[in-house]
Amino acid sequence: MSKTCDGVSRRNFLRVGGLGAGGLLLPELLRQRASAAPTSRASTDGFGRAKSCILLFMGGGPSQLATFDLKPDAPAEVRGDFKPIATDVPGLQISDHLPLLSRQAHKYAVIRSVTDPYVGGAHGQSVYLALTGHHSPRVQGDDVRPSSEDYPCLGSVVSRFQTGPQAVPPFVWLLEMYRHTFAGEGGGFLGKRHDPFRVLQDPSRPNFEVQALRPPTDVPSVGSASGARC
Repeated sequence: MSKTCDGVSRRNFLRVGGLGAGGLLLPELLRQRASAAPTSRASTDGFGRAKSCILLFMGGGPSQLATFDLKPDAPAEVRGDFKPIATDVPGLQISDHLPLLSRQAHKYAVIRSVTDPYVGGAHGQSVYLALTGHHSPRVQGDDVRPSSEDYPCLGSVVSRFQTGPQAVPPFVWLLEMYRHTFAGEGGGFLGKRHDPFRVLQDPSRPNFEVQALRPPTDVPSVGSASGARC
C-alpha cells in the first residue's frame, strides 16, 4: 500500500475526508503520524506540499458501473454491462475496457461510499456539491448558472490562498465550447478575480489556439507602427 511522506497510507488519507461519514478519526490519524519514523524534512512538516493538482471532473463521463464498480454480483438490472477483470491489487476488479489501469491499481484508490440523500439525481446540485463541498439552496435543477452568492470551487480557493508571484494562472479550466458553465464552477463570493482561466478551444484541432492569449487586432506589434524603433 502506497504511503505519503510521513508514513500515512493513501487509503487512510482519503478516509480523513469522510469524517462525517464515519471515516478515520483524527486521533487515529495523529497517532499514525506520530509513530511514523521521519525520513525527510517533509515528514516533520505534515503531508508535504503539492506543486499542482489535476482534477478530472468528467461531466457526462462514463458511469462507475462501466469503469471501477461494475457490481458483477448484483441483479442484472443493477450491475454493469461489461466484464470485470482482476487488477494488481488482490480483490479489486475493474472494467475489462481498462486493462492499462488494471496494472496501476496500486497507485490509486477506489471510493465506493460517496453518496448524498439531498442531491436527488440533479446534475446541477451534484456538480455544486462535488466542487464546493456545500449544498446550495439556490441550485435545484440542472441548468443553473453561476452566481456571486455561490461558494467558491476548489480551484478558486487555491487561487485565493496562493502566495508569491505566479507566472501562470493558478486555476485553469479546460472546457469544451458547447458546454455551459454550472453553478459552483467559479469564484462565487470570492469574486471574479478567482474565476478559472478557461481554455474553451479543442486542443486536438490543428488550428488550436487560446483566444484569450491572442493579441488584440487593433494594437500593432512592436516595430510595426509608424516611427517605432526596436
